[in-house]
Amino acid sequence: WEKGIFNKKNITDYVEQYWGDIKDFNKLNYVVNKIEPDIIFHFAAQPIVSEGYKNSKNTFETNINGTLNLFESIKNIKKNIYIIIITSDKVYKNNISNNTLDETASLGGICPYSSSKACVEIISEAYANSMQNKFIYTVRAGNVIGGGDWSENRIIPDIFRAYKNKKTLKIRNPNSVRPWSYVLDITRGYLSAAE
Repeated sequence: WEKGIFNKKNITDYVEQYWGDIKDFNKLNYVVNKIEPDIIFHFAAQPIVSEGYKNSKNTFETNINGTLNLFESIKNIKKNIYIIIITSDKVYKNNISNNTLDETASLGGICPYSSSKACVEIISEAYANSMQNKFIYTVRAGNVIGGGDWSENRIIPDIFRAYKNKKTLKIRNPNSVRPWSYVLDITRGYLSAAE
């Protein structure tokens, strides 16, 4: 990805990179078993709600089957592995009568993206209860803003694109209220969970 951090100069001095599709079990299995990691942060996903409507099949296959592939690839590694599964604040079942949700709310999902991520939570719990020496934790965040996000239909990138192209900014849902989180605060939370 042209604007991604992994294409920046000298990143390979610090990071050993393997590129592939999370849906490709054979490649994922090869890399994971070659490395035998101590900690895995599972970020691989189709993360865009609107894309989930446009390409539902790919959203389900990436988010659900990709997670299954990861779990199956670590299954036979004998050592302890800690796995932090990144899902979303969209995993909760929408309750129209109560617009406040917390970690005790029921899982659900009214769109392909949110339901696929709720499935990932359920699958993660099943594997956590069935594999020895594998410590699986799910963490949730949503509406994350910060550097490195150039996706379509994201408020900050959309603002900068409109400004750069001298176009009028179109706010998709101007009456919606969103809790924004800064990417480095979320990253600190992920690292704390791993610790």
